[in-house]
Amino acid sequence: MGAELDILIWIQEELRSSAADILMVSVSAVADYGLVFALIGAVLLVSKRYRWIGAAVIIGWLAAEFADTALKYLVDRPRPFEIYPIELLISAPVSPSFPSTHSAVAVMAATVFCLFKRYRAAVIAGAFAILMMFSRLYLFVHYPTDVLGGAAMGVLCGLLAYYAVRWLKERFPDSVAI
Repeated sequence: MGAELDILIWIQEELRSSAADILMVSVSAVADYGLVFALIGAVLLVSKRYRWIGAAVIIGWLAAEFADTALKYLVDRPRPFEIYPIELLISAPVSPSFPSTHSAVAVMAATVFCLFKRYRAAVIAGAFAILMMFSRLYLFVHYPTDVLGGAAMGVLCGLLAYYAVRWLKERFPDSVAI
């Protein structure tokens, strides 16, 4: 954790500003509990054209939330602010650190859009995922390997959701997505 903690401290000392504080708190809040992705999935479900993508986003969101929560308590890694006391800009999360669920869900959405060949949406979601991952470091609530682990989990959950929806679509082509 030494080098990772050094990276987080460097971010605090070199990159902190009041404008960045507002941006990072806002970015993190938008994705609390992955609800923005659940909302995006629900909106996509309404459209017949994008219904299957919406189903994949919701399945991926649920998979990422479940898998990350389970893994957090298996690994039980303390958060950076528990090791290095610092005044947080957000409420202190109570769950363990590894992996970052915010990162997992954001990367999952980008993965789903990419797999469905919705590249503009994938680029926007990917840029948001990168910003989300950095916000978790900036806010001192995750280590770099937490966000990388979350990103890997996001890719896996995105793949799982995509193939689950393809399987459903083959069996129920004219039905609603879920």
